[in-house]
Amino acid sequence: MMIHRVIKRIQRHFRRPDRYYEIDGFMLDMGKNHLLSFYQEDCRLYSRFIPYLAELANEIRGEQGTIIDLGANVGDTVAAMIRHTSGKILCIEPADEYYKLLKKNIKTMQITSRVATVQAFISNQKKNYQVIVSGGGTGVQQEQLESKIPTFSLPELFDQCNIDLNDIPVIKTSTSGNDSGAILSLGDSLRKMNPIFYIESSLPWGQKKDVCDSHLTECLEMDDYFANHGYECCFVFDNFGNYLCKVKPETLKEIHHYIYRMELGKSNRTFYYVYVLACRKMYERQCREKVHQFIDDYERAEVLS
Repeated sequence: MMIHRVIKRIQRHFRRPDRYYEIDGFMLDMGKNHLLSFYQEDCRLYSRFIPYLAELANEIRGEQGTIIDLGANVGDTVAAMIRHTSGKILCIEPADEYYKLLKKNIKTMQITSRVATVQAFISNQKKNYQVIVSGGGTGVQQEQLESKIPTFSLPELFDQCNIDLNDIPVIKTSTSGNDSGAILSLGDSLRKMNPIFYIESSLPWGQKKDVCDSHLTECLEMDDYFANHGYECCFVFDNFGNYLCKVKPETLKEIHHYIYRMELGKSNRTFYYVYVLACRKMYERQCREKVHQFIDDYERAEVLS
């Protein structure tokens, strides 16, 4: 098995990623050098929980709900979600390259009546940003003096899009490093709403210590924010898509410190970042059941394959 994986990686080095890639029956234009097909080839659980997240949203709010897809990329998340919910989806993506493909793919999928798009940055700080697209699918935000792309807090965007806070069952974020800032931008509005979060929680790779320190501080602020707003149930997945454990926010802090030490080269790598499914106590049962359904489905598929 190990030799097989090594051979596959060597072969992959000499070929380009697929320009068109199928997700849940939809053929998407991924653009040039998007690595999702490679990621899912190497890591069969990578980004596979998304349909179960949409099912959670459907159980909570049905067709009245609007899922927030922050970091929508080229539309791969909305493609994985749309058949599993009767509600709507708001896709937010700042990068020009991805936003154009997002709009194109939504039109091709013929789901424009249920999906809205916004090109914007989401942050708890009113700064101007730019996106540097790298790694075939990673948008890195960097501060700059001017930007043609607006920056909003989440409540500002919800107000602009006429979305009722009570109609948001799920907020999914995947912004390659600014997820904590986006969540913190909710401020006191979170006391008036009850979404389930699915967050990519990462520290910037290959950056200097002061940059990592700043991001760690923001991650820890998010952990405290969750604790202070009743989000005591955090189901943690590694970046490969494997489910790790259920913890409270104080333990999530320890996981963030663990990733921080690896980022600074203080330890060998076990994983690079985590995805966190966070909810209040009232949705703990539904989230736990979806996590176990996800595990069971893929274990069964492995046995049958």
